[in-house]
Amino acid sequence: MKLVDEPHYWVHAEFSYWFLKEDGRENSHTWTKTETRLPDYADIQVNQAEALTIWPEPGQRADDRTEIMLLDAARRAYSETRNDLVASFAEAFGNTPEKILTWYCIWIGQHRQLYGARRPSTKIEPVSIDDPAKDFELNGNTLTLRERYGNVVWENLRMKFDGLPGVIAELKSL
Repeated sequence: MKLVDEPHYWVHAEFSYWFLKEDGRENSHTWTKTETRLPDYADIQVNQAEALTIWPEPGQRADDRTEIMLLDAARRAYSETRNDLVASFAEAFGNTPEKILTWYCIWIGQHRQLYGARRPSTKIEPVSIDDPAKDFELNGNTLTLRERYGNVVWENLRMKFDGLPGVIAELKSL
Protein backbone atom coordinates (compact mmCIF):
# COMPACT_ATOMS: atom_id res chain seq x y z
CA MET A 1 0.00 0.00 0.00
CA LYS A 2 1.38 3.40 -0.90
CA LEU A 3 1.85 6.03 1.76
CA VAL A 4 -1.32 7.96 2.48
CA ASP A 5 0.81 11.07 2.92
CA GLU A 6 2.53 10.85 -0.47
CA PRO A 7 3.07 14.32 -2.02
CA HIS A 8 -0.04 15.96 -3.44
CA TYR A 9 -2.34 13.02 -2.66
CA TRP A 10 -4.69 15.00 -0.42
CA VAL A 11 -4.82 17.88 -2.90
CA HIS A 12 -6.90 15.62 -5.14
CA ALA A 13 -8.40 13.08 -2.72
CA GLU A 14 -11.18 13.55 -0.22
CA PHE A 15 -11.53 11.61 3.04
CA SER A 16 -14.76 10.18 4.32
CA TYR A 17 -15.36 7.39 6.77
CA TRP A 18 -17.98 4.68 6.72
CA PHE A 19 -18.48 2.19 9.49
CA LEU A 20 -18.91 -1.32 8.23
CA LYS A 21 -22.09 -3.01 9.34
CA GLU A 22 -22.30 -6.58 10.50
CA ASP A 23 -23.86 -7.53 7.16
CA GLY A 24 -20.47 -6.90 5.50
CA ARG A 25 -21.33 -3.70 3.63
CA GLU A 26 -18.15 -2.07 2.33
CA ASN A 27 -17.41 1.45 1.18
CA SER A 28 -14.30 3.39 0.27
CA HIS A 29 -12.85 5.77 2.83
CA THR A 30 -11.23 8.00 0.21
CA TRP A 31 -11.89 8.66 -3.39
CA THR A 32 -9.97 10.46 -6.09
CA LYS A 33 -10.77 11.90 -9.46
CA THR A 34 -10.03 9.13 -11.94
CA GLU A 35 -7.72 11.29 -14.04
CA THR A 36 -5.21 11.58 -11.16
CA ARG A 37 -4.49 7.83 -11.19
CA LEU A 38 -3.99 7.99 -7.42
CA PRO A 39 -5.06 4.92 -5.44
CA ASP A 40 -8.28 4.71 -3.44
CA TYR A 41 -7.66 3.65 0.14
CA ALA A 42 -10.71 1.51 0.64
CA ASP A 43 -9.25 -0.69 3.34
CA ILE A 44 -8.41 1.86 6.01
CA GLN A 45 -9.77 0.48 9.27
CA VAL A 46 -10.48 2.61 12.32
CA ASN A 47 -12.04 2.16 15.71
CA GLN A 48 -15.53 3.69 15.56
CA ALA A 49 -15.45 5.25 19.04
CA GLU A 50 -12.02 6.79 18.49
CA ALA A 51 -12.92 8.02 14.99
CA LEU A 52 -16.03 9.79 16.27
CA THR A 53 -13.97 11.68 18.86
CA ILE A 54 -11.81 13.05 16.05
CA TRP A 55 -14.37 13.37 13.22
CA PRO A 56 -17.92 13.98 14.44
CA GLU A 57 -20.80 12.58 12.45
CA PRO A 58 -21.75 14.68 9.42
CA GLY A 59 -24.45 17.22 10.21
CA GLN A 60 -23.66 17.36 13.91
CA ARG A 61 -22.54 20.61 15.48
CA ALA A 62 -18.88 21.24 16.19
CA ASP A 63 -17.25 19.72 19.23
CA ASP A 64 -17.82 21.86 22.30
CA ARG A 65 -15.98 19.74 24.86
CA THR A 66 -13.69 21.54 27.27
CA GLU A 67 -11.53 18.48 28.03
CA ILE A 68 -9.92 15.70 26.03
CA MET A 69 -8.91 12.33 27.40
CA LEU A 70 -5.14 12.24 27.88
CA LEU A 71 -4.71 9.11 25.76
CA ASP A 72 -6.59 10.78 22.88
CA ALA A 73 -4.46 13.91 23.30
CA ALA A 74 -1.31 11.77 23.15
CA ARG A 75 -2.55 10.02 20.00
CA ARG A 76 -3.32 13.33 18.31
CA ALA A 77 -0.01 14.85 19.36
CA TYR A 78 1.90 11.85 18.02
CA SER A 79 -0.10 11.88 14.80
CA GLU A 80 0.65 15.59 14.27
CA THR A 81 4.38 15.25 15.06
CA ARG A 82 5.24 11.89 13.44
CA ASN A 83 7.51 13.55 10.87
CA ASP A 84 9.17 15.86 13.40
CA LEU A 85 12.31 15.30 15.44
CA VAL A 86 10.31 14.91 18.66
CA ALA A 87 8.78 11.65 17.41
CA SER A 88 12.25 10.12 17.25
CA PHE A 89 12.60 10.68 21.01
CA ALA A 90 9.36 8.80 21.66
CA GLU A 91 10.26 6.06 19.18
CA ALA A 92 13.83 5.62 20.49
CA PHE A 93 15.10 2.14 21.21
CA GLY A 94 12.36 0.54 19.10
CA ASN A 95 9.63 1.51 21.55
CA THR A 96 6.28 -0.24 21.23
CA PRO A 97 3.18 1.80 20.38
CA GLU A 98 2.22 1.72 24.08
CA LYS A 99 5.62 3.10 25.12
CA ILE A 100 5.39 5.83 22.47
CA LEU A 101 1.98 6.95 23.75
CA THR A 102 3.25 6.76 27.33
CA TRP A 103 6.16 9.05 26.37
CA TYR A 104 3.68 11.59 24.96
CA CYS A 105 1.48 11.30 28.09
CA ILE A 106 4.49 11.97 30.33
CA TRP A 107 5.52 14.98 28.24
CA ILE A 108 2.00 16.41 28.32
CA GLY A 109 1.78 15.76 32.07
CA GLN A 110 5.03 17.65 32.64
CA HIS A 111 3.86 20.67 30.62
CA ARG A 112 0.10 20.88 31.19
CA GLN A 113 -2.28 20.48 34.09
CA LEU A 114 -3.85 17.03 34.16
CA TYR A 115 -7.17 16.04 35.68
CA GLY A 116 -8.44 12.65 36.76
CA ALA A 117 -10.44 10.63 39.25
CA ARG A 118 -8.77 8.92 42.21
CA ARG A 119 -10.08 5.37 42.67
CA PRO A 120 -12.71 4.56 43.87
CA SER A 121 -14.06 8.11 43.44
CA THR A 122 -15.36 9.40 40.11
CA LYS A 123 -14.85 13.06 41.03
CA ILE A 124 -12.52 14.76 38.54
CA GLU A 125 -9.80 16.83 40.21
CA PRO A 126 -6.36 18.23 39.35
CA VAL A 127 -3.51 15.72 39.45
CA SER A 128 0.25 16.16 39.27
CA ILE A 129 2.64 13.50 38.02
CA ASP A 130 5.46 14.82 40.22
CA ASP A 131 4.13 15.25 43.75
CA PRO A 132 4.34 12.45 44.78
CA ALA A 133 5.95 10.78 41.79
CA LYS A 134 3.61 8.70 39.64
CA ASP A 135 3.92 6.30 36.70
CA PHE A 136 1.62 5.93 33.69
CA GLU A 137 0.33 2.47 32.96
CA LEU A 138 -1.23 1.77 29.56
CA ASN A 139 -3.09 -1.51 29.41
CA GLY A 140 -5.05 -2.06 26.21
CA ASN A 141 -7.02 1.15 25.78
CA THR A 142 -7.00 2.07 29.48
CA LEU A 143 -4.57 4.63 30.83
CA THR A 144 -4.01 4.93 34.57
CA LEU A 145 -1.59 6.84 36.73
CA ARG A 146 -0.19 4.98 39.75
CA GLU A 147 1.49 6.55 42.70
CA ARG A 148 5.03 5.20 42.82
CA TYR A 149 5.44 2.96 45.89
CA GLY A 150 1.84 3.70 46.87
CA ASN A 151 -1.61 2.38 46.24
CA VAL A 152 -3.32 5.49 44.80
CA VAL A 153 -4.53 5.05 41.22
CA TRP A 154 -5.87 7.84 38.98
CA GLU A 155 -8.27 7.06 36.14
CA ASN A 156 -10.11 9.03 33.43
CA LEU A 157 -7.03 11.18 32.88
CA ARG A 158 -7.60 14.29 30.78
CA MET A 159 -6.39 17.76 29.93
CA LYS A 160 -8.05 20.96 28.75
CA PHE A 161 -9.03 20.64 25.08
CA ASP A 162 -7.96 24.18 24.23
CA GLY A 163 -4.42 23.36 25.41
CA LEU A 164 -3.88 20.70 22.73
CA PRO A 165 -2.84 23.08 19.90
CA GLY A 166 -0.20 24.56 22.24
CA VAL A 167 1.07 21.09 23.12
CA ILE A 168 1.43 20.20 19.45
CA ALA A 169 3.16 23.51 18.65
CA GLU A 170 5.62 23.04 21.53
CA LEU A 171 6.36 19.45 20.48
CA LYS A 172 6.98 20.54 16.89
CA SER A 173 9.47 23.16 18.09
CA LEU A 174 11.62 20.65 20.00
